[in-house]
Amino acid sequence: MSIWLRAPLDLLIQRVLRKDTRPLLRNTDSKATLERLLREREPIYAQADLVIESDEGPHDVVVKRIVAALDERKARAGGKE
Repeated sequence: MSIWLRAPLDLLIQRVLRKDTRPLLRNTDSKATLERLLREREPIYAQADLVIESDEGPHDVVVKRIVAALDERKARAGGKE
């Protein structure tokens, strides 16, 4: 089971620039680099079993979305997952 937590580019930039822990974004135009990485990786991310929208809200809201999507998937499968 794979889950893609999809977020808008501007939000991702805000998040990754909070800390200097992303080697691929150091000493570069971070937004351009992240944009390129997303463009390259998005076809792979899109293969995820579930796609959950992530936004600026609290983490527990996204967790609730994940749990709800998993519950829905399980219900559609007849409770077999």
